Amino acid sequence: MILVLALAHAGDTPAFDTDVSAGVLAGSVLGEWPVAGFGLGWQGRYDAFVGSDDPGPRVGLSVFAAGSALLQQEREEVLSDGSVERETFDWVHYGVLALIRYDPELRWGGTFGMGFSRFDLDDYYDGPHAVPLLTMEGGARRALDAERRFFLDLGVRTSWGQDRSALDATLTDWWTLHGSLAVGAHL
Repeated sequence: MILVLALAHAGDTPAFDTDVSAGVLAGSVLGEWPVAGFGLGWQGRYDAFVGSDDPGPRVGLSVFAAGSALLQQEREEVLSDGSVERETFDWVHYGVLALIRYDPELRWGGTFGMGFSRFDLDDYYDGPHAVPLLTMEGGARRALDAERRFFLDLGVRTSWGQDRSALDATLTDWWTLHGSLAVGAHL
């Protein structure tokens, strides 16, 4: 991928536009282990779009990473003596999405993405755990300056996946739903 990006920028007119952004997110992780609730986190992303001089919608690729921070959700575990233990838990979520971004020349624009991601827990029933997820997102972008170099992104991302329960090997569903607010720059 790095070679493709380098070759795309080798000519007089770049074939790709790139954006980077960072921000915060809020939402929930749902499954057999987390207690339904609300948490806060961080997010960073890198987007590359084809056809930098073309008007209208652009197709691109997004790589994102997010994680828990500050206010964290709790998880619930029934211990061998029958007591219930509740503690906060950390998570990291990262993935790759195919994106469609509407006309970047507009002050307000929309975006839609779909792809695959991975959700990692460090202490799932006393061990690391990873869940592959199908991920979709949508959002709006607001240009912050006349040259449209800086922007504000508002987004919603949801993911779903299944894996085997650590307790009885049955299939369990995992869901994530997060809203985000990020600032970024067009490179």
